[in-house]
Amino acid sequence: MAMNQPVNHIRVMDVNQPLIEDSTGIADVKVIFEDLTTGNSETLNDTIVEFHDFLTQNFRVTTPIQPNHHYRVTVDDGKNEPLITTASAPAITELRKDPDIPPRCFEELQLHFHNVDYPETIHLKAGFPYQNRINWTHISGNCVNIEHVEKQNIWRVTGTLEDMLKYYFPEPGVDDPCDAPPEVSCQDLDTDKIYLKYYHLSADYETYYKPTEPLDPIQSPTIKNGIGFFGIHNKKQEYLPIDTTYSGGI
Repeated sequence: MAMNQPVNHIRVMDVNQPLIEDSTGIADVKVIFEDLTTGNSETLNDTIVEFHDFLTQNFRVTTPIQPNHHYRVTVDDGKNEPLITTASAPAITELRKDPDIPPRCFEELQLHFHNVDYPETIHLKAGFPYQNRINWTHISGNCVNIEHVEKQNIWRVTGTLEDMLKYYFPEPGVDDPCDAPPEVSCQDLDTDKIYLKYYHLSADYETYYKPTEPLDPIQSPTIKNGIGFFGIHNKKQEYLPIDTTYSGGI
């Protein structure tokens, strides 16, 4: 679920049934969404959405998702024990940059994401304006250093703009793109800024969030007594001014 969004959705389905099987059966269930911090609750109404001939049952959540609030979802079919799951919304994310002035391509840059309480994390994407389009790439811990600063609730990225460019524009034919200059440099970009899109993931994602591709639906595993996954994230986007002055080969 997303903070700062007027409506969220909770999908209800039999998690033991692969998506390719008959999906016309709609669950006769009551779904309650509760804000455990305030004590308010909402009985959800469902909507049926068709995706390529498959039906999905999605329950609309109109309760505003507030930072640092705790939430609970209850799914009750009136026959078995209700299924219950909880999640906590992260705090408001604050990004600070060091240095605060536009960095040059080869200069070390630190991005400090404040109010990230471990085991919460940040899923960071960088967008590079090049050849009249924004080229988005996930920034992982390969070419830059990523760490959680203990006792400060800071998720920190340390590297250079050149390091970040290697994720989307690796030098062709090298074994490790992190050990070679990127094929496209800061001076080649369309503008003197790049874009940052980041998702502050709640602690619940620590177990369930995987950066790899999901399994093929045909090979979906059996999940016993499961309710799927319930997590909350805060999404933000901003731009980072950069100094595209030619570095003189440094």
